[in-house]
Amino acid sequence: MTQIPVRVAGAQIPVTQSIKDNVITIKKAIDYAVENRCDYLVTPEGALSGYDHGNMMQARPGQYLETDVYASLFDSGELTSALTEVERYANDKVGLCLGTLWKEKERFGEAQRNQIRFYDKKSMLIGTTSKTYGIVPQDVPFLEHDMEKSGVPCWQLGDDTFKFNVVGLICNDMWGHGWSGGQMIPWAAKQNFNSNGRNDLQLFVHATNGFRDNDTAELFNNWHHSHLTMMSYITEVPIISVDNSIHMNGDDYNGTTSSESGVYIKGQVMTKVPRTGTQYFYYDFFGESYE
Repeated sequence: MTQIPVRVAGAQIPVTQSIKDNVITIKKAIDYAVENRCDYLVTPEGALSGYDHGNMMQARPGQYLETDVYASLFDSGELTSALTEVERYANDKVGLCLGTLWKEKERFGEAQRNQIRFYDKKSMLIGTTSKTYGIVPQDVPFLEHDMEKSGVPCWQLGDDTFKFNVVGLICNDMWGHGWSGGQMIPWAAKQNFNSNGRNDLQLFVHATNGFRDNDTAELFNNWHHSHLTMMSYITEVPIISVDNSIHMNGDDYNGTTSSESGVYIKGQVMTKVPRTGTQYFYYDFFGESYE
């Protein structure tokens, strides 16, 4: 099959606790992607909904069902309306790899998930990847996750002329395994992909929102950088990673991100994205045509 370029944009943007503000921010990122003729746009973890690390990590089984801490967002329809607005704005313009919290129907009821939602250029939902909880002490294992169900899913982006296979990884899905001696999630994802008789995985999409501006910031920066470079090297799969530009809880912040947003290929950083403030970038990867 012939390889064809697939242009993917990344948006290092502020993730606030105001859904209204987040919609405005995401629309600006979509405008950038369209102006630069990008096929897809990647946003940080929780880019639409906002991300309350304290409430999420303190939850226990059952709390993330009908009475979860974000229930008001779903019950009021605010998040649903915001997602619809973003989908309509991107329609016929660019595909999305959108980070947000979202309520899903599970075998035990409805549960809040921390997701990357993958859309094609027609704003049709292709599939979702949920954060793999429980691989580090901070991520309380209160619900079944993708690895427990059927392995980390791979989604085929593209259209009638080409395919572009991606795997979504959220925050600690990239670098948390080493803390507890667990599975290397990127490697497990590639193995799961190959076990289905396919070996043409084109990209890891990594959406993150990490701690910053603390006594261990430099230590974790080194940890994050080594994982992004090494995972791109040992799996031989490129990575695009985007971080929140402000504090996890949405407070203003002018310092550096918790990890470097950008593109990683075979152990090398292929982009030079500033570590502060709102930043956009893009890179041309390769999909495969159906010719």
